[in-house]
Amino acid sequence: MIRELSGTRPLSVILKPVPDELLSSWITRHADFYGVPPLTMLRHAIPEATSLWQADTHLRPTAAVHIARLFRSESSTILAMTTSGFPQSAARFVAPRAIQCCIACSEQNSLRGAATAVQRSWIEGWRITCPVCRQRQQDKKEGASAPTSSLSPFEDLWVDAIQ
Repeated sequence: MIRELSGTRPLSVILKPVPDELLSSWITRHADFYGVPPLTMLRHAIPEATSLWQADTHLRPTAAVHIARLFRSESSTILAMTTSGFPQSAARFVAPRAIQCCIACSEQNSLRGAATAVQRSWIEGWRITCPVCRQRQQDKKEGASAPTSSLSPFEDLWVDAIQ
């Protein structure tokens, strides 16, 4: 059950989400802007929230309405930033943090002032191309923020794979 905070008003400044941005990333960018921890920002909309990862993976429509109200957005937009609608067979291929990235979109996000934005597709283990710009996703090394530059053993099959 979601308990609503009395007197909770929408945020005065709303940062635009980047295309394909993950909900936790958008909330984290707002938290950074307002100088509060990300979980505190989420709990402003949903007091019972336990983690941003839960919001990304198991967000209920009622909770999406409360987040949408806080961020002056539509609940459908909020739900589209999550993986909560994925079928169970696909949900197990969703990583807890970014395992890949799109260099082109990262550069665009930096130009938009959203350098720390994480795209939803970066945690989806089955993607090889970016759904926004169609460029090839780059793997990220464990614990590193930069993508790896090593070539895949399947490099010679790349052209055939994307056709």
